[in-house]
Amino acid sequence: MKKRALAWAAVGVVLLAGLVVAWKASTGPDPMALKPPLATVGFGDATMLEILGLGESEWVDGILSAPPGGWRVSSSSGSETSSFGDEKDFLQIERFTLNEQLGGIRYIPGAGRLVMSLRLLDGAGAAVSVEKMKPGELKIRLSDGAGEWLDGSGPFGSGDDPECRGVVSFAGWPRSGKELVFQARRPGQPMVEFRMPNPAAGVVPAVWTPTPLPLTRSGDYWKMSFSKVWEATVPGKGRCLVAESEFHSDLWKNGSFSPVQGWVDGVAGARGSRTERIIDFHHAGKIEFGHPMPPDEDQFKFFYRIRYNEYYPHPRGGVSFCFTGGVVSADGKSIEQGAIAKKLGVDIFELGPIEAADEPIFPATHQFAVSFRGTWKSAAERSATEAAWGSYSDWMPVLFLNGGNRSSGAVEFKGSGSSNATFHWSGKWVGELKPGDKVEIGVMPRRPDEVLEFVVDRASLSPK
Repeated sequence: MKKRALAWAAVGVVLLAGLVVAWKASTGPDPMALKPPLATVGFGDATMLEILGLGESEWVDGILSAPPGGWRVSSSSGSETSSFGDEKDFLQIERFTLNEQLGGIRYIPGAGRLVMSLRLLDGAGAAVSVEKMKPGELKIRLSDGAGEWLDGSGPFGSGDDPECRGVVSFAGWPRSGKELVFQARRPGQPMVEFRMPNPAAGVVPAVWTPTPLPLTRSGDYWKMSFSKVWEATVPGKGRCLVAESEFHSDLWKNGSFSPVQGWVDGVAGARGSRTERIIDFHHAGKIEFGHPMPPDEDQFKFFYRIRYNEYYPHPRGGVSFCFTGGVVSADGKSIEQGAIAKKLGVDIFELGPIEAADEPIFPATHQFAVSFRGTWKSAAERSATEAAWGSYSDWMPVLFLNGGNRSSGAVEFKGSGSSNATFHWSGKWVGELKPGDKVEIGVMPRRPDEVLEFVVDRASLSPK
C-alpha cells in the first residue's frame, strides 16, 4: 500500500437546511450496520479479506439521506467533509451524523474511479482498523485485461467507522468484460487471485464523431492548439493518454497565473470511462502527464477548460452599474463626484482613498477599497438582483475607465455576507489610474468556464 499522507484538513461543517433528523438504536436499525460480504479472500496467515461491494466514483456506508417516512425524532443534523492523501492519491470523505451519532460515510476518490469496499479480519476474526494498517500490509491490484496490472489506491478508511471498513480505488479500469480479475497480497504471503462481476458489463459504447487533429481554437485574448494524442504504459497505472496542447494569451502573465487560462480538464471514454486527475511519469528523459484510460476504450472525448478570472478585461455588455460619474481627483488621491445607482437594493457604496499598489500580482500602480451594502425590500427585488448579478457567491464587481468597452484592473475579493434581506460585499481594486480618469463601477456574474470538446479515435493516436 502506498504510504499515506494523513494530512487531515477539516473543510467545515455544513448544516443541512430544513432537515431535522435523529437516530437511536432503540428506535430502528443501525444505519451503519455491516452488510454480508459479496466475496471473501483467505490468506495463509489465517487473515481474511471481505469484499463488501464495488461502485463507481464513490462508495456509501450507512445512510446519507432521510429514509422513506422520514426520521422518528427531531434533532439537528449535519455533514462534515475531510480529505487526506497526496495530490495523486486523494480521497474525500463525507460523514453524516444523526443526533451526534455516525449515520453514514461517503468515500469519493474521484470521478470514474472503481471503488472497492472491504475490511480485513485478523486470525481471530476481529476487524483490523484501516487507519492503523502499516504501509504494505494489504495490497490489491486489478488486471486491465491486456497484460498490465493497476495498483489500487489505498486502502483508506474512516477511524470512526465501528466496523473498520475501508476502500481501495482504481483509475483506468476495464469495462467490456463480464468479470474483473483482482490480486490481493499480505506481507510474507503469496498473491491470491479473485474475481468480481464487472459493474460496467453490458454497457453499449457511445458513438462519437472524431475531431481532425491538429486543431486550433481562439477567443478574446487567447488561442489554443491541440496537436496530437499518444498512449503510454505506466507500470502500476496501466495505459495513459497524453495530450499535446498549448495555450497562449496576449495578456500579462505572472508565473503560471494569467487572467485567462486553459488546460485539459479530463477525458471520457465511449464505454463510460472518466478520468479527471492526471498522473505524472518519466518518459524519454522528461516528465509527462497522462490520463488513465483502459485499453478496451476505442474513442476518447477530451474536455478542454477555459477559465476567466477577475483580472480578465471583461466586456461592458451585461454589467449592472452601481456607481457612475466618478472622476479621479487632480492630486490622484481620491475619486470625486459620482453617484450611487440606488437599484437592486444597494443603499451604500463606498470607495476608499487611492493609494500606491501594495504588492499586486499583476502590473498595477494604484489601489483603493471598494465596499457596498444594501437591503432587499422584497423577494422580487432580491430575484431581480440575482438576475442581473448572478447568485450571491458569483458576484464580481468590475471597473471601467473613461467609458471603455473593457473592464480595467481587478477588484480582489475580501469578504461578504448575506441574509434573506440584507447583503454586503468588500474588496480592493488594483490597476492603473491617473488624474482626470472617469470611473464607473458595476457588478456582473462571474463568467462561467468554457469547455471545449474534442474526440479522438484509438486508431488516430500518434506514436511518440
